[in-house]
Amino acid sequence: KIRHNGVRFLANYRGADAFKHGYTRASGYNAAASAERGGGRIITVVFGGRSIATRNRQIAKLSDRGLRKFYLNRILIPKIDHLIAFKVVISAKIKEDK
Repeated sequence: KIRHNGVRFLANYRGADAFKHGYTRASGYNAAASAERGGGRIITVVFGGRSIATRNRQIAKLSDRGLRKFYLNRILIPKIDHLIAFKVVISAKIKEDK
């Protein structure tokens, strides 16, 4: 049986520095990933993937979206010297492969 340990995601997603994953019958393929890019950090959690590939694509998609929002907000609000807290919450239902 092949075991997947997240090394592939860490190697292929630019800025990824942590990845924890698991599987249960009740919730499917789940994972949490952390990435830093352009001065922003995002932690993305996905539950309910029907496959490892679907779950990883969804994590990458949501992480990209969150990091892009962080970057755009930094450009659009240049007068703020620093942000005390910055929160981006993005929720999406995983679209299953057919």
